[in-house]
Amino acid sequence: MRKFATFISALLVALALAGPAAAGCVASLVQAAARHGVPADLMLALGHAESGWKAFAVNSAGASHFPETEAEAVALVRSEQARGIDSIDVGCGQINLRWHADAFADLTEAFDPERNAEYAARFLAELKAAHGDWTTAVARYHSSDPEAQRVYLDRIHQRLAVLQDGAPPDYFRSGRVVSAPTPAQEVVEEVPDGPATRTIRPRIVGVTTDLSDDSDGRVIRFPGRR
Repeated sequence: MRKFATFISALLVALALAGPAAAGCVASLVQAAARHGVPADLMLALGHAESGWKAFAVNSAGASHFPETEAEAVALVRSEQARGIDSIDVGCGQINLRWHADAFADLTEAFDPERNAEYAARFLAELKAAHGDWTTAVARYHSSDPEAQRVYLDRIHQRLAVLQDGAPPDYFRSGRVVSAPTPAQEVVEEVPDGPATRTIRPRIVGVTTDLSDDSDGRVIRFPGRR
């Protein structure tokens, strides 16, 4: 776990240079994951897939918006609600205000990284307890539609693969992600303004909290697949 903790520390430093909102999301997601027994890298992968670790992210009726400040985010949500839209996802974990109407006392709380991440981690842990495994929990966090779940799990997988492959902290700062690989594939990504390519070797095909035989706490397995 020490190597992953070092990676998280470096990631927070890099993100702090980009802006406090992203660093706030990462720190809050990791801390909330620890409180609710969610693997930290899984929580980070989910948070990045949902919001790009942007505390003020808003998705309204399928359209994504990334306001720069909390005030702008709150104003955007209120404007969308005034237009009659109630399916709005907010914050680090993109909590839906229709389906989780009682999650937050107000919109200011909804965009607070700690409160948002806390709700996201608790909800994910509750889904795992109800359905028995992290894969189903992550899928149902996103949707009840099987095809939407499949696409979402691919997005989570690609982010986990990059996190666990020890990508440099700035990899996520601009939101770059590789195309979702199958577990056995290597992915060669073109890197603008850097080395010609970066090779990502995915090591995971699912999730478990059992790290007893993994000294680094980074190998994640999926029952029935190798």
